[in-house]
Order: sequence, then C-alpha cells, then structure tokens
Amino acid sequence: MNWIATAESEAYRAAVDFLYDRVNYERTTEQPYNQSNFRLSRMERLLVELENPQQAAPVIHIAGSKGKGSVAWLTAECLRKSGYRTGLYTSPHLLRLEERFVVNGQPVDPSQLIRAVDAVRPAASRIEAHGHGHATFFELTTAIAWWLFRDQAVDVNVIEVGLGGRLDSTNVCWPALCIITSISYDHQQQLGNTLTEIAREKAGILKPGVPVISGATHPEAADVISQVARERGCKLRQLGIDFSAISIDREQGRGGEHHQWFAYQPSPAVWPSGHPRSRLGLRLIGKHQLSNASVVLAGLDILREHAWKIDESAIEASLAETQVPARIQMVSENPTTIIDTAHNEASITALIDAIEEHFPHQRKLAVFSASREKKCFEMLELLMKSFQEIILTQFHLNPRALPAQSLLSMAEHIKLSQPHTPTAKVQMVEDSSAALRAAQDSAKPDDLLVVTGSFFLAAELLPCFQKT
Repeated sequence: MNWIATAESEAYRAAVDFLYDRVNYERTTEQPYNQSNFRLSRMERLLVELENPQQAAPVIHIAGSKGKGSVAWLTAECLRKSGYRTGLYTSPHLLRLEERFVVNGQPVDPSQLIRAVDAVRPAASRIEAHGHGHATFFELTTAIAWWLFRDQAVDVNVIEVGLGGRLDSTNVCWPALCIITSISYDHQQQLGNTLTEIAREKAGILKPGVPVISGATHPEAADVISQVARERGCKLRQLGIDFSAISIDREQGRGGEHHQWFAYQPSPAVWPSGHPRSRLGLRLIGKHQLSNASVVLAGLDILREHAWKIDESAIEASLAETQVPARIQMVSENPTTIIDTAHNEASITALIDAIEEHFPHQRKLAVFSASREKKCFEMLELLMKSFQEIILTQFHLNPRALPAQSLLSMAEHIKLSQPHTPTAKVQMVEDSSAALRAAQDSAKPDDLLVVTGSFFLAAELLPCFQKT
C-alpha cells in the first residue's frame, strides 16, 4: 500500500489525531513521575481488555539512560537474522509514528496502524467508563505495539522502556531477559538527582528469577543494580566484570562509512560458558557503541544458555550492517555531515569522543538545539571546547525547545567565564532549517558538520538529507 496515499487518508488522520489528543509527556516538561500519572494498573487493565497481547511472545526488556535504542536495534537484528520473526518497539520516533513499531526490520505500514488504533480505541473507552482514567499517549502506543506484534505473529518482542523503568508503561510484561544499559544523569526531575536514585528506577524492570545484563559501570549505579538483582534472585552479568569489549582497529569504507573492530571477551573465571569472539566489525562508531554491542552479545549468550538458536553469522552481519537512525549517522558528504540524537552530558561526551577518534583532523562545525529541561549549559560548554564553530537554533515541532536566544546567552556566559580557554565561534539562527543552511555555507568540503542536541532537532533536519 502506498504510504503517502494512506497517510493522507481520513482514517489515518483520525487514528493519529486520536493518539495525539491524549496526554503526551513527550511534548511537555510537566512530567511528575509518580503513580498518579504513571499508573501500571491502568496499563494492565487496558491490556486485559485486549486479551493480554504482551503475553503472546517472549520479551527482551531494555532500560537505561543512554544506549538503549542502539541495544534494542542490534538485539532485534541479531534475532531477526537468526530466523526469529521480531517485533521492536522504541521511542520517540523521528519522522513518523509508524517507526515505533518495527516488525522484522521494517516499520508497520499506516494501514496496520489504523487497524491497531481501531482495536485499542474501544478498549481505552471501556477502561475509562470503569473509572481507570484516560490512557496517555504512551500507554496507548505501548498497547498498540503489543497488539500489532501479536497480530503479526512475531516470535520475540524487543521492548525499549520509555522513561525510567519502574513505572514505565512497558513494565507490565514478564520478560525472558532484562537489559539495563549505561546509567547517567537524565530526566532528573522525574527520576531523581543522584545516580543511585536513577539506577533504582531503571532497575524497576527486574523480575524475580529473570536474568539481567547490565552495561552500567559507574559504581553507584552498578551497586544498585547488583543489589536489586540479588534481592530478586536474578542472574546478573555486568559489563567490566563478567564481560568486556576491546577495541582492535577502525577503518573507513566506501562511501565514507566508518567501522570499528573489536573483541568480545566473557571473563573465563566467572562466565566460562560465555562465547568469546576475537574479531567483530561494528558499523556504529564510538567507544560507547562497543560497550553497547558487548551488552547485546552478553544478552545473546544468556539466551543461548536458555536454548535459543542464534546464528553466529547472523550476529556478525547484524553488527556490521545495522545503522540505528540518527545515532552518529552519516547523512551526507562534502562536507561529511552527521546527525546524532545526543541529548545529555554523557551522550554529548560520547559523541565528541567518537568524532575525535574517527575524524581527528577535520575542522568541526555543529548545529545545536536542546530541550529546556536538559542540562543545556553543560552540553553547550562541552561542544564549545571541541568544535570550531557552532550555530545555535531551536526546533519548532515540539514545545519543549529551549529558545535559541537562551542558548546564545549561555554561550556568551561560557566565553566570559573562560577567557583563556579556546572556544567555538558561535552564532544564532532561530529557524533550524536556516541554521543548517548557514552551517553548510560556512563549511568547507573537508570539514565535519554535526547536527546534535535533541531527537526533535534530528527529526526536523533529517528530511533535508533524504533522497527523493
């Protein structure tokens, strides 16, 4: 079915409007993370009305501050290429809602989304009539994901947590495997101001007896996850203790793509049944992606211990070929242009480390915008120390955008407070598309141009690079 024609249909518009008319915490900074606003009982009741589609297939449940999208995609692709029909649920989407619901490597088409909304809408009405309140946008999309994956008869669901873990709408399943990726400061207003508090919320996805893979290496976060795993009787495998990734080499292939090679090593002393790999290629660049890939491999080893059939050549192909959308994604050449969704200090640091490693000699320009609830000053300060030129802007499709003028004031303060430290040349262009054009006009063919700071900025500017 033609996507454009369907997307313009009255039925499609009605389905999308039904969802966006609901409370959507992705479009507001007012996100009190408590049981009054994030109600698993309502989510559970909604799924009961749909005859519990979350129980139709095994689940890989993934939480974390950063890296969970990459881990989800790589895990789903390894399973898909091993012959499993996979459902993958991630958020937010970049360009269209269907991207959140991926079956066997492809987003569902609009007609399937319409059918799912038609199934979920009356169930939502019934729970409202019985006093359970109005389901939120994310509760509805999560229910749609479960319904779609059952409808499409998938063999396994890979489910990414939306926010936190303990109270997240996805936390209504009993998974075959839980994965917690790197833990860093993010969503402090909702999750807490310490890594201990944040990690405890993420660890809320752990279920009694269900094995856990953890990529959290900061001692505060690692200690919390280890404690919760012990309390719930979960077998825990931890990055840096039970397994590790060792960088071997990197290379630039045809078309300018950069790859990196690494070894995956389970610790023989504590994990003798782990499967070491001496040389694997990874399309995703950056040391943080090596950690993410090792978390994926550890998860697959756990599944193999539980009799899952996972093909080694499928793993190699998935790691070498998978490009997660807008995760240090090269979208253009001359100048080399990258779009990345880094949106907190840790992910900005990982981005900077990756481009310093893979693009050490290029002059670097950035287009930057951020959501107002983020640590914008700290992110901007990091960028100003590493880039030669930054164009500050703001996205317009989401009301959470910090005004470009506020970013400019921050940049001026950074320059005044660090008069002896080289910092980037900074200018402001409020319209994001105009900011990109200004950066392209300023860049020379051998420069590196990076668009970063927010999923929402990536969503606005990624279409500028898509071939028609």
